[in-house]
Amino acid sequence: MQTVSPEALYSAFRHQTTVIRTRVAPWVPHWTPVLMAALVALIAVDGEFVYDDIPSIVENPTFEPSGSFSDVWTSDIWGYPLAESVRGYRPLTNSIWWTLWQAFPGSPVPFRLLTAIAHCLATLAVVRLAALMTPKLWVVGAAGFLFAMHPIHTEALGGITWQSDVLSACLGLWGLLLCLYPLGAKRMAMASLLFLAAILTKESGFLFPFAGAVLFAVAQNKGRWSRIGLLITLGLTGFAVALQLTLNRSFGELGSNNLVYGADLGERILLGLSIVGKGSLLLIAPHRLAPSHGYAEVDLEWVTLLPYAVLGMIAGSIFLWKFIEAVSQRDKLVASALVLWMAPIVLQSGLLVTIQTDFAERLLYTSSVSASLWLATALGKIPGSIKTTLLCFVLLLALSFQYPILRSWTSNESLWERAIEVRPMAIRTQENISAIRFQQERVDEAVWHLTVGTHLRMMFPAPSPVDRVDAIEARFSGKERVLRGLGILTFPNPPCDLIRETSARLRQRSTDLSRVIRAEMVRRPLNPTRKPVPT
Repeated sequence: MQTVSPEALYSAFRHQTTVIRTRVAPWVPHWTPVLMAALVALIAVDGEFVYDDIPSIVENPTFEPSGSFSDVWTSDIWGYPLAESVRGYRPLTNSIWWTLWQAFPGSPVPFRLLTAIAHCLATLAVVRLAALMTPKLWVVGAAGFLFAMHPIHTEALGGITWQSDVLSACLGLWGLLLCLYPLGAKRMAMASLLFLAAILTKESGFLFPFAGAVLFAVAQNKGRWSRIGLLITLGLTGFAVALQLTLNRSFGELGSNNLVYGADLGERILLGLSIVGKGSLLLIAPHRLAPSHGYAEVDLEWVTLLPYAVLGMIAGSIFLWKFIEAVSQRDKLVASALVLWMAPIVLQSGLLVTIQTDFAERLLYTSSVSASLWLATALGKIPGSIKTTLLCFVLLLALSFQYPILRSWTSNESLWERAIEVRPMAIRTQENISAIRFQQERVDEAVWHLTVGTHLRMMFPAPSPVDRVDAIEARFSGKERVLRGLGILTFPNPPCDLIRETSARLRQRSTDLSRVIRAEMVRRPLNPTRKPVPT
């Protein structure tokens, strides 16, 4: 970097007459964001196996000594044979986990380190994509920083089970990046392998060869390799979709994961548009991030869905406008970036297909690529040093917001303690905080949260009694809250059905604490080893 004398610095500051020019090494905007991505991903490196990590890794039967490496290719992500109902077929992800589990049995650290490495490589891919969009090093570095520190990544970086989203995005982005350079046999073969790996890592990985197909279709000069690339990417997309259609898919438990299950056609469209709006808004202003969304935080009333649905219509209109413009101008990079933005959101909206989850922050990991590129481009148009000040403010705000959320993913207790604060009416939040309260031997609170979760399931898909729950929690506590709350929740109807259902769920629990927790957090019971809960 060019050195400047103290006299010149003082003259520039005092009289504003001396122009000082410095040169930034090209590696700085390329690799500094990667370092920041590592620091962000390592915030939760000391965490335990949390939430779905337990059934997918710790209790996965294919990882046991009796299992074999070949079993992971004939089982779903939870270790259940493909002949049964499938809740996620990700054989490459399971293969990586099987290897890590055999090398480091019982340790979550190697898994979390792998997430950090994948996030760093994905950030580097975003930086390279930005470098193809603009020669401005400031914009390139800003795009890398914004992606590395985006708060929407907290679920993908915090939960080991959702490592598949990070791995798939990393592989797919590098495959897409290769397609943007002049193609040859070797480069096309490498891109195809990366796309295939992204598909086998996560079901939504087909979006990357689809974006590649858009890229080749929009390209101005369609040479021989562009035509071959179009055929290959379309073939890979079709293979991924056909693979998922041939599986006996399981759609999860009614009333806990996806409100689409209880919606008619009109409600489904309105709900889908609201998810598009909510997802697009979270890319710009991430707030109230939690592991559980949807019912009962959201109901099918038009008053609830309309505000986000309007945002969804606006976002969809902007997408169509910009996509048509990019196609007409043969701007393949912008067209593929638009696909990366909108396709993951539409995929989970229920407008095209019904997926297991209602709304998952982790699926926006890919969409944040486009958001980071466009925000960096917009900031780059601001003159002078104001843009750097704004960028630093946004990054500091993102880090201050992201740090406590990522730290909450280090244990089940901290995760659901936070979830009950930000998403208290989500069914899984109520049920999982109940399990935590049983673990803490706070039985009255545990029974209350289980009662609320049971009531919400019984009401599905009707609007949830948020006001009643808030009023009960504000007025009563302990056993009185449970006893009085039963009648208030069900008024004017008698509480008999709620009492019967809650009692049945309580009877399913063992008095042994380990079995109490296991009944909520995993599906296979452990041998009882702890003292019983005092009654």
